[in-house]
Amino acid sequence: MNMKKITYIILACLCCIVTGCKDGDWDNPGKTTAETFGNNALEETNVVTIKELKDMYKSTLNQQFGLAEIGKDLKIKGRVLGNDIEGNIYSKVVIDDGTGAIIISVGVGGMFAYLPVGQEILVDLSKLWIGTYGYQPQLGVYYISSSGKTNVGRISRALWNQSFKLLGAPDASKITPIEFDKTKAKDAAYMSENVGRLMVIRDVKMINGGKGVWAAEADASGTQTEVNQSISGLNGIYVRTSTYADFANSPIPEGTLDITGIFTRYGSDWQIYLRTESDVVNK
Repeated sequence: MNMKKITYIILACLCCIVTGCKDGDWDNPGKTTAETFGNNALEETNVVTIKELKDMYKSTLNQQFGLAEIGKDLKIKGRVLGNDIEGNIYSKVVIDDGTGAIIISVGVGGMFAYLPVGQEILVDLSKLWIGTYGYQPQLGVYYISSSGKTNVGRISRALWNQSFKLLGAPDASKITPIEFDKTKAKDAAYMSENVGRLMVIRDVKMINGGKGVWAAEADASGTQTEVNQSISGLNGIYVRTSTYADFANSPIPEGTLDITGIFTRYGSDWQIYLRTESDVVNK
């Protein structure tokens, strides 16, 4: 186990201590540890599908850097597709409800401890914002950068804990990647429908397979924090890796591969975020 994962586990344990997660609370020892995370007072009212939510804010999501306050009693629910377990999907959790997927930007580490793949959650949108970064839909909060540009920012720990509820036990068997259709790589409707989803692209080769690592360490300025690796013969489709991912310095496999990951976008390019190093299978 590497130091990054140990750090996540320590953070998760500290979170448990702060929130009192032993076996629930002293007056009700029957509570489970999982119930200490999130807001159990949330009710499944005014629930819309992820597709319906995107349709409601279509004009915002059609902008390269759109942003809109939701500000009303709406909720979505879905199962976790990816989390921060190996550091590549950083400060984000991705959920899918069968109609579509969306990234939720959260300024919290160690979420994999209570949001494993397959965990269903209910999300209260009333205090959240929806927007895009390079046309990639996300949920978060209002944020203004040092340059004055507004975009989707990370939800604070306190607000996040108020805004979600765990629904039942995690069931990873309910998460199955969708096979990516390489013939539709430049199909705008296909991208819009599947962006954010867990997909698998089969029988591909990496241009740098056997010749490099997924992502070199960040440079001294800290500006290089993510690296794109190209897929042979597929212009505009990349595997994108954080320089802080556990597998950042692992060699890029050569040969024919199946690659599973969260398929995101920046402009008209697909960017595949591996959840774990095992998402790449050498055939």
